Amino acid sequence: MGRIFPDLTIDDIAINKELEIVFQERGWISKPKIISKSESKLEADFKIGKIQVEVQFGNMARWYTDVFKFLLSYAADDIEVGILVVAMHDTANKIDENVVYYERVIRELPHAKMGITLPIWVLGVTE
Repeated sequence: MGRIFPDLTIDDIAINKELEIVFQERGWISKPKIISKSESKLEADFKIGKIQVEVQFGNMARWYTDVFKFLLSYAADDIEVGILVVAMHDTANKIDENVVYYERVIRELPHAKMGITLPIWVLGVTE
């Protein structure tokens, strides 16, 4: 996988595949388009009813895109709440370098309160 550190123990790609199976088994839509009436290729990770879930075990910069996707879905009246799933700091360090982590999201997200118009629940997972 081109990992920088050979002692990393968590396979984020395998976790994402497993999560897709689990969500689909429970009736969630996987990879729904964010803006259905445009040429945008933006997709959510999972959606059911008025709830959208974004799972982010990637680079720190990617969680900002997930928040943007929540805002677009909310503006289109497609969702009422966003749920962002990220790793806890110790777990993120076992995935790769500069991976988004719960403690940082919780620290930074409140500073954007004037621009965020919907509730976002942040869930931190650990191994």
